[in-house]
Amino acid sequence: MDPSRTQSMFDTQSETPEAPNEAFKVAMEHVGELKEYASLYVAAKMDSLKLSVRNLVLYAVLGVLGLVAGTALLVMAVVQLLSGLAGVIAAGLGGRMWAGNLIVGFVLLVGTFVGAWLMVRKMFNSSRKRTVERYERRLQRQRVDFGADAQQRSAEYAAEQRG
Repeated sequence: MDPSRTQSMFDTQSETPEAPNEAFKVAMEHVGELKEYASLYVAAKMDSLKLSVRNLVLYAVLGVLGLVAGTALLVMAVVQLLSGLAGVIAAGLGGRMWAGNLIVGFVLLVGTFVGAWLMVRKMFNSSRKRTVERYERRLQRQRVDFGADAQQRSAEYAAEQRG
């Protein structure tokens, strides 16, 4: 672009009739340039987004593969441990492998059920305890704010109805 054209566009001394047309032409050239820059910016942002999504998918796949490999390793270790334990028990029972497997399997099954039952019981008890504590705090706040709580008002109402 010619610098003299840009200068003439901003020159207030120019009174020629071509000045508005020239200014419009220069402005249109800048609009095209601006559109190209905006298009480049949007394309770069889209490519950046695509790269981020691709990396996210890649890391997710690697994470899943790691989880599967770790789980397989853990399962194999537990199988080896329990098999060895069953072999020790079988040796103590005169080589009766079926008895060793049965005992280890039974103990493992009972232990799993007892552990699950204890966890569920603990969860229910802690949930109940939190709920009771929340309502006790609310009743305390009612006593502070209103001089009585809902339980006291209910007992008063019941006494009025009986008497």
